Amino acid sequence: MDTILHTPISQHVIHIRSSETTLLDDNLNTHFNFTLREAIPIGIHHEAHIIVSSAEIPYSFYNISAALKNNTIVWDTTNTITLTDQNYNINSLITKINADGAFPFTASFSRDTMKITLTSTDAGSSHTINFGDSLARKLMGFDSGDKVVTALSSVSSDNVVNLATVHSILVRSNLSTANVQSTANGHSTILQKLSIDVNGFNLIYLNQDDFRTAAIVKGNVIDKIEMKLTDQNNNILDLNKCEFELSLLVQIFESVRHDRVHQLLERAAQVAQPIPKPIQQAQQQYQQYQPFNPLRNRGQNFYRTPAPKQLMVGASPLSYGASNVSPYGIIQPITRVKDIDSTHPIKGKSDIEHTAETTILNTLIDLMKK
Repeated sequence: MDTILHTPISQHVIHIRSSETTLLDDNLNTHFNFTLREAIPIGIHHEAHIIVSSAEIPYSFYNISAALKNNTIVWDTTNTITLTDQNYNINSLITKINADGAFPFTASFSRDTMKITLTSTDAGSSHTINFGDSLARKLMGFDSGDKVVTALSSVSSDNVVNLATVHSILVRSNLSTANVQSTANGHSTILQKLSIDVNGFNLIYLNQDDFRTAAIVKGNVIDKIEMKLTDQNNNILDLNKCEFELSLLVQIFESVRHDRVHQLLERAAQVAQPIPKPIQQAQQQYQQYQPFNPLRNRGQNFYRTPAPKQLMVGASPLSYGASNVSPYGIIQPITRVKDIDSTHPIKGKSDIEHTAETTILNTLIDLMKK
């Protein structure tokens, strides 16, 4: 099967510096928009393919923070421990929980099971830990729901502790991306997913293992773009005011539908070459007799183009009378009666093959006129 290469009509590169954008959140520089000084036209029957071509993002966000919505532990409905925004390991997390004097539990961690155990310190009454309202429950390994702990009893996490809270960085945009989907939202605004393969205090790059997503945009122009950087849960990242850079590659292509028409034309041209001479004559004579335009040909004879008396098709002339010629001189189709014993004048081709090729050719000619 022949492969037809698709080349862009034009290409544009947009370099984005976070310090030069308009922030949409006063506290976070990862949600912003910007207006291009020179808009990128897409055009009719065209579409834009947008790719994040490079990214340099500092690993300056914390694994527990208000921005990530994972920093609270709620008990007895109205009491809350709020974890300070920072990076935690398991030891510092346990220390932070135990430092809260109002919390009626002590926390411990088992390296064998990788789970946290909360033990009641109240000998007189039971307490309820409201994990359904506790934002830190997932990183601590607890399932959603209330857990009632009786006096001096304990409860252990249902799952292992997970302090790797940000799994990847998602670059999102308001541009239409009908070709991208996510499990949560169906059609998604994700332009690119970046893997996090470095530790804190390093730069996160768009590396060679990250699959490049080409977002397809259909419209008249690209002039204003809104973007944000989020984690896998669609929480906007807090880079703690550290700046970052992105680059977008915008390629303008013919839309798939029209590009497919051109492929058919090229393919048909390969199949139909060379065009038989009788068909060339028919095309030439057909093109000579165009419809009369009274505005363009004002004052001229209405029947300015005489209808041809004969048109050579195949081996013998076909006569045309008044019944198959319109007042404008356009040749009308003629019905030819065929039977099973009909022969075909083109050597080496059956009547069915010739009819099929003629039908394809006529269809392509009509498409080229539109």
